[in-house]
Amino acid sequence: MFITMKNNKAKFLLIEDNHLLITNIRIMSEDKDDGFDLVVASNMPEAIKALEDSDTVNSYDIIFLDGDLSGSAELETLPLLEKIKAAGFKKPIIAISASHNDKLEAAGATKGIDKTRIVNEVIKILKIT
Repeated sequence: MFITMKNNKAKFLLIEDNHLLITNIRIMSEDKDDGFDLVVASNMPEAIKALEDSDTVNSYDIIFLDGDLSGSAELETLPLLEKIKAAGFKKPIIAISASHNDKLEAAGATKGIDKTRIVNEVIKILKIT
């Protein structure tokens, strides 16, 4: 994975509705040595706003996309992934889902991980930047 650093910090977009997970990632982002700029979208309207145009989309260094954003069994975040790809985003898109990672990877996500592994994935990404 490649991350470009801006002001010595990567810019992560976290599209996720689990508040405990958001809190854990937010705490990591505030670390003075290994922190990163974090934009959180915890519902579909916030996600659409965070992806409003190609300049905004391409300002992120990595995007974490919850495949189960609304809590439904349907894959409602697939249009968000399509919007990200249509904007020309070439950086990592990490799908986080208990059940939809295969579909999100087939639609263009860089890789899929289970939600229980997201904190470890962020740590791994920070170690290579």
